[in-house]
Amino acid sequence: MNPLRGRFVEAHLLVSLWVITVTAVCSYGYFHEDEYFQVLAFTWAKLGLLDPGHLPWEHAARIRSYMQPAIYVAIARAAELCGAHDAFAIATVLRCVTGLISWVSIAVFLRVSVGWFGGEDERRAHVRVVTLLGMLPYLCVRTSSETFAAAAFTLGFAAVLSRCTGWRTLSGLAFGFAFEFRFQAAFLLVGLFAWLAMIRQDKPRDLVAVSLASIVPMVLGIFVDRWGYGSFVPTPWLYFKVNVLQGVASRFGTEPPFAYAYLVVTNVFAPVAILWVVAFGLTIVRHPKHVVTWTTVPFFVAHSLIAHKEERFVFPMVIVATSFFVLGFGPGQGRPVAWAKRMWIRRRGVGARALVGWNFAGMVLLAFYPLGWNHHARFYRLLHDASIDTLRAYSFARVDPAPPYTPAVFDVQVTTPEHIADDLAAGSARPYLVASQPRLHTGLAVIDRRAVLVGSEIPGWQIASLRSAVVRWTDSYNEVARPPFRRVEWWSLYSLLP
Repeated sequence: MNPLRGRFVEAHLLVSLWVITVTAVCSYGYFHEDEYFQVLAFTWAKLGLLDPGHLPWEHAARIRSYMQPAIYVAIARAAELCGAHDAFAIATVLRCVTGLISWVSIAVFLRVSVGWFGGEDERRAHVRVVTLLGMLPYLCVRTSSETFAAAAFTLGFAAVLSRCTGWRTLSGLAFGFAFEFRFQAAFLLVGLFAWLAMIRQDKPRDLVAVSLASIVPMVLGIFVDRWGYGSFVPTPWLYFKVNVLQGVASRFGTEPPFAYAYLVVTNVFAPVAILWVVAFGLTIVRHPKHVVTWTTVPFFVAHSLIAHKEERFVFPMVIVATSFFVLGFGPGQGRPVAWAKRMWIRRRGVGARALVGWNFAGMVLLAFYPLGWNHHARFYRLLHDASIDTLRAYSFARVDPAPPYTPAVFDVQVTTPEHIADDLAAGSARPYLVASQPRLHTGLAVIDRRAVLVGSEIPGWQIASLRSAVVRWTDSYNEVARPPFRRVEWWSLYSLLP
């Protein structure tokens, strides 16, 4: 069966492309702050949209590759010729291009992976998972090093397995770029090359040819980093030296070796993610010689042994890892596991249908709402859409700017309700107030009466009943939220009437 022929696969790929495109347009936030600080900030600085003084410490330490920002700069210059000039418009173009590259990697992965399964049911299930897994479109459009590394590695992975024309050169180039985008992709390459040498038993000259081709992007990366930093820099070595030898990464928190078992499930896709983790374990047990096992296990183990852990660190293997579900539970291949077979038989039961519904509900949420737990991009977009070029406001907690998304004048004073009331009484109050929720109960009538809600991050904030319901749910959640679960805030902007 050729997975790229037939209406079934084509229809699923088209749906996947549509969801990725919608998500790219609507998901203008970022999953993690480093998606902005370590990639987009470098891009904005080269485009002249960001003062270099706002670049993160990694730039001064020269530990980040400039390869992805350089690609983004080229795309942004082309977008500017088509009329995209502000940061929000350019970022949308970058997400769309990133999503398209990711979608191509999904398509080529399907071409080589469907043949792993003998039964029609397993093949169809695999196609559905790869194209319709709820969190995948959201991850595919992230302008992060993990997403670009995942796409590049998957393209090389597919080329190696398919042995297409020029596969040695194509795969080597893809692997080299994957390393440049995310140095930790080297752990994926170690496992894959070990499988090629020991299990598939490729000829040494083929492995050497792939390795030599992978050096080309790395050499190119030397000159790209020279363009980025202004001098030749051994960026990969400095990254290893600073984060590992000097232990800087551990200053941002450490977790035990088993932490990924709970880190990757603390999100809106928790039921699906839990099943994914179980499927990973089953894949290792049932398919110890499979290329997916050899490729992903070294990568996962290496990250588990590193003290500082974040769920995004394992995203470079996310496309390949979609095969875990059918490899783990499908009865057609691998060592038999009785309870896994029983779960496969029940895949059309009530529980499975509820899980599928949860998966699609999360996909729709992330496709149309710019959800993110580590940022307030929706608030910045609110200021942008309201054409607020100068924000002079009060706040009861710290509110940080995020140039170039925020206005050039972003003056937010942290103060108390009493101070605001005094300023209102004296007629010298600032025009705006930023609050953590779309409600005010300061107990001071002079504030509560004069504060008019301009907008909020909360979905459906224009509808009072929906706004109140979401606030109640948020309060209930925040009362019980404990690490690694995060408290939820909905930054809201009020206009203070004179």
